[in-house]
Amino acid sequence: RLQYIESTGTQYIDTGINIGENIQTKVKFGKTTNSFTKYGFIIGGGGHYQGLVTRTSTNSYYVSMYNSSQNAVVITMPDDVFEIIFNTPNHKVIINNSDSFDLVLISPYTINATIGIFNTPTYTTGDNIGIGKVYSFMIKDNLSNSVVRNMIPAKRNSDNVVGMWDTVSKTFFTNAGTGSFIAGPVVSD
Repeated sequence: RLQYIESTGTQYIDTGINIGENIQTKVKFGKTTNSFTKYGFIIGGGGHYQGLVTRTSTNSYYVSMYNSSQNAVVITMPDDVFEIIFNTPNHKVIINNSDSFDLVLISPYTINATIGIFNTPTYTTGDNIGIGKVYSFMIKDNLSNSVVRNMIPAKRNSDNVVGMWDTVSKTFFTNAGTGSFIAGPVVSD
């Protein structure tokens, strides 16, 4: 188990879970210093603005329920490490368990696309792959009130590949992009 995995802008994970208005995600994310000017996903869905998007030129992040920048909340994050819960049952985003913002939902919200960590798997060109560290990632189905992914950073012992271990499906998710994730420090027992 690792404290985090880090993407340099070419690595991402496809969770295999479809995005939808009843899906809630929770991520603990760490910023890193970088000089590139493209947008980069922390959580991606079916389009450029569907999910949580980093703006690397500032400390601002787009959060949106649909593929439209006009229906996004723009949030400034001064902390280097923060936790965001996206799309709670009442369509909000909650930051560090205190600040919350309303999200605008455009119906119908039916996108046949999976949720990605550091990217939206629909776009594989690399233009939107995020840079940063993920400490934990969870996906919950609000209709059934069940956790469908509970992902922790890890390094596979057999070949030292860095990815995320899902405690729900008992599956190790590896990089769906290019290159390799940077491993954070090993979690000591």
